[in-house]
Amino acid sequence: MKRAFVLILLFSLVSALCGCAVETQAVPSEQPTVTISSEVSLPPAYDGEIPESMFGVFDEETYTNEAFGVKYLRDGRWAFYTMQELASLNRTAGETLSAQMKSSGFIYDMYARSDLETLGFAIAIPAVQFGRAMTEEEYAQAVRDASARDYAGADYDVISDEISAAEFGGAQHACFHMTVAASGLVFHTAQIFIQQDDFIGIIYVSGNSEESRDALLSSFSST
Repeated sequence: MKRAFVLILLFSLVSALCGCAVETQAVPSEQPTVTISSEVSLPPAYDGEIPESMFGVFDEETYTNEAFGVKYLRDGRWAFYTMQELASLNRTAGETLSAQMKSSGFIYDMYARSDLETLGFAIAIPAVQFGRAMTEEEYAQAVRDASARDYAGADYDVISDEISAAEFGGAQHACFHMTVAASGLVFHTAQIFIQQDDFIGIIYVSGNSEESRDALLSSFSST
């Protein structure tokens, strides 16, 4: 029961931290039912091209996204989501990742969990998510604002949140740290934002301590 609750909580954390301005409810299958808040006015879909090279590639040992210069060496202790599970997380049933990105402005390209920890890589189009193009720093602030709004009145306590800079691939990028508590459990999350033209790649990790969070971040490398 505790593990099932933790999985539901982590899904909720993902929804809020991505700045999608959504409300999440758990269903018996442990998959979240995601609905758009009635207060949210969605901007038009993205009308540009989304090249296939924007998405990452899996092999038996690695996840690699050349477009954003991100690589993750797969570890046997992690349960990586299959394409079908990612489709459920992204709400992409019956449509391609490109179509989902154009309409919602956000998809998870890789997601994995191990006990109380999670990690993933996502791709966002700020102009679709938030109505205008953004720099990494502006996007980090928008995610921070959306997280504060989504957690207001929920059964989570935001202990701390901070926007800072993090080095990745030899460059400085905007980074958002947040610590959240719920039912005696504490989660330390971090997101590093990597901008490429209209798109922002997001390295996402969540651990049950600051040390595990930082170790998860350092497990990602540049290509």
